[in-house]
Amino acid sequence: MAGLNARTACAPSNQTKSNQAGKRRPETRDDIQPCAQIVGQPRVDPIISVNPQNEGVCYKLGKTYDDANQYAQAIEAERHALQMNPQHKSAWFELGLAYPCAGQSDQALDVYERLKTIDPALAQKLFDLIVPK
Repeated sequence: MAGLNARTACAPSNQTKSNQAGKRRPETRDDIQPCAQIVGQPRVDPIISVNPQNEGVCYKLGKTYDDANQYAQAIEAERHALQMNPQHKSAWFELGLAYPCAGQSDQALDVYERLKTIDPALAQKLFDLIVPK
């Protein structure tokens, strides 16, 4: 979508972004690919290797990728966090920020709509960051 402000949303930041969350829940926890497999390495981080199906770990991995401007990896990690916990507001927020940076603006607006049902104030913050005034 032409109107999204990817440059503002994609600007590197040393500040922690607000927490958000949620997508569809998998049939079973066995249906979730562990975060360690997301990056194609058997052991990305000791925490991930010990707790690969923890949505908080996947969320933090996504934030790390986002901070490193590796948006495709950030999106994948946040989506895995949301599979485990569809109400994770911070993961939804981070996903909404990463999509325009990866050239997927339409998906960012979908995330905004979903986030409005979970946390309207946070959804507005996302909207303000990704849509130019």
